[in-house]
Amino acid sequence: IIHSAVEFIDGSIMAQMGTPDMRLPIQYALYYPKRKDLSGERIDFFKLAKLDFEKPDNETFPALELAYKVGKAGGSLPTVFNAANEIAVEKFLNGKIRYLEIVELITSAIEAHSIIPNPTVSQILEIEEKTHEYINCFVK
Repeated sequence: IIHSAVEFIDGSIMAQMGTPDMRLPIQYALYYPKRKDLSGERIDFFKLAKLDFEKPDNETFPALELAYKVGKAGGSLPTVFNAANEIAVEKFLNGKIRYLEIVELITSAIEAHSIIPNPTVSQILEIEEKTHEYINCFVK
C-alpha cells in the first residue's frame, strides 16, 4: 500500500500510497511532476480500515539494510545498487544464480565502485552500463 515515504525536518511524513501494483510508483517517477491517468483498482480506505507496520527484518531481507546504507551514501551509489539489482534479479529469475546470491552480487558491485558525489545524467547512464557489465562478468 505504501510505496514510499519521506520524513521532513519538521517530523511530518508524506507517503506515496496505492494498490500493491508497481505501475503506479513507476509512472509517478517517470512523469513527475505531472500526473497521468492509470486505470485499475483504487484504494478503498473503508475496506482497508487500517495499516499495520512491523520493524524490518534485516536478516531475512539483507538488501533492505544495504539499500538504506546506499541511500545515505548517495552520489552514484544508488545507481550501482539499482543496476546491480536489476541484473542480479534477472539472473535469478532465469535460474543462473541462487536467491541469496542476489545480495552478494549487489554488494560486490557496490564495493567495486568509486563514488561520484554528484553524477551527471551521462555519468549515471555510463555507471549503469558498467555495473551491468560487472555483474555479467561473474554470471553468464
